[in-house]
Amino acid sequence: MKKKIGILGGISHTSTIKYYQTLMNLYYERFGNYYYPEIIMHSLDFQYFTDLENELKLQEYMDYIDIRLMELYWAVLNYHCS
Repeated sequence: MKKKIGILGGISHTSTIKYYQTLMNLYYERFGNYYYPEIIMHSLDFQYFTDLENELKLQEYMDYIDIRLMELYWAVLNYHCS
């Protein structure tokens, strides 16, 4: 059974691209084939995320991450059940 990967991020399009490229390159280096793992990626709103950080709204910052992690968890779970 192929593994599925759930990723929180990237926070910007640049980091999202980098995550994806890095994962695919590492997979190919290790296995030498194109049976790449399936990925569910839940990106964060860059501006909102940095606003919370800059305004030192630490509880909202942590809540934002927690909620997105739960959304990612449910997305992966729903994917497995469909």
